[in-house]
Amino acid sequence: MGVGGRWLCDPHRIPRIVQEREDNGGQGCLIYSVSPLGDLKFEFDIRKRLGNELCEIHVFDNSKHYDSYKLLDMENVHFHPWALEGSTKLSSARHFMTLQETIETLGHRKRVIDVFKIDCERCEWESYNDWFNSDVVMMQILVETHGE
Repeated sequence: MGVGGRWLCDPHRIPRIVQEREDNGGQGCLIYSVSPLGDLKFEFDIRKRLGNELCEIHVFDNSKHYDSYKLLDMENVHFHPWALEGSTKLSSARHFMTLQETIETLGHRKRVIDVFKIDCERCEWESYNDWFNSDVVMMQILVETHGE
């Protein structure tokens, strides 16, 4: 069933692509995982397949599950207590950020996101335009859609 139950195109190619990028002065592997709601099968599986050191993984989750992540000691995995929202529908709650705010907060401007996985129970509809209008390049987008 793919990586952690998700289909990922040619995960075996990621180490080679990242090495070529680094050899040409670029930065290493970067993965964003939005709203896993406590289910980290994808993150554990991709680390197992690619190794602990290859990819920097950022997990964004403002749900009740966030506190359980603090118990995990996962090398190169960073947990953030906010979810994604679209730039056209900003909330006043700061447990949400737009993709661009997230990129700037984490210092990821002009980076390549090798895998962007999002399963946020409808925020995909509010934020999808931002995926293509931000200061990053996304190589693969894994999205689970919900409703309209």
